[in-house]
Amino acid sequence: MRMFKEAPVARGFTLLEVLVALLILSIGLLGLAGMFSSGMRSNGGAYMRTQATLLAYDIADRMRANGAGLFAGDYVPFNGTAPSSPQHCATVGGSSATDCNAAQMAQYDLAQWVKELKDRLPSGTGKITLASDGLTYLITVSWDDKNSGSADTTFTTSFRP
Repeated sequence: MRMFKEAPVARGFTLLEVLVALLILSIGLLGLAGMFSSGMRSNGGAYMRTQATLLAYDIADRMRANGAGLFAGDYVPFNGTAPSSPQHCATVGGSSATDCNAAQMAQYDLAQWVKELKDRLPSGTGKITLASDGLTYLITVSWDDKNSGSADTTFTTSFRP
């Protein structure tokens, strides 16, 4: 004779555990997707800032290379409007100009810079000004960074020749 009754068999309890585990897993995957999306947004913004930095230093290097045009004031003030590239300057491989005087070389440099700004950055524009001390050049690159939610993002650097 048995003194204890057998425990009733619990039916469906394992299915409940599986559903709870599935719920927890899906919440974790949603969190992971959110982190991935946020990381991609930040990565896109960092890429645009890197391109802006490279382009600002590119025009600074071009200005330093054309010292005669720099000191003659052929680069400043520049408001972002693309100058026409000199017609009689021969291009070698499409990347550099030869047989140009300093002013024409400055026009060529600015035209190439504006082209690169538009190619590499969404709504990319650039501006070059001379600071109040008369010795420091300010280079500002602006673009539309939709990833960060701001309509206009800028990078500014300065240099002295």
